[in-house]
Amino acid sequence: MTLSLVSPLVEPNAITQQVNRVIAAVRIPRVIQNVNATTGAFTLAAADVNGASSVVTLRLTGAAPTTVTLPTVTAMLATVIDPEDGMTWFLVVTNTGTGTVTMTTNTGWTVGGTATVATPTTRWFKVTITSVASATATIDNMFGGIAA
Repeated sequence: MTLSLVSPLVEPNAITQQVNRVIAAVRIPRVIQNVNATTGAFTLAAADVNGASSVVTLRLTGAAPTTVTLPTVTAMLATVIDPEDGMTWFLVVTNTGTGTVTMTTNTGWTVGGTATVATPTTRWFKVTITSVASATATIDNMFGGIAA
């Protein structure tokens, strides 16, 4: 076999295709931060908790104790890129308001552990898509009570 310095061993287009496949397959970790200053009870938007990144941080700055309802799992899944059963990410909720925040479920959710966030503290939750087909997910308290 004779090597030629004029022609490449692999076609450049084939290399580009391989690189594009790797980029599409790898989820690059990133952090999304959302801030909400609502003072009364409200429902989070799907983008407030979605898994487009490895960590989603939500800073609640409302002035009174409040109830925060998760979006429906169906709405959340609509914002997740290529959702899969078993996909997980962290939701970090920081409460810098003046009262305790209580996270409540919506259609499709199961909560594991404590779902309250005192002030001024941060609580880490792990969000897991349990079934894309049936639009179900869990949100499990990992740890919390960390001073904000």
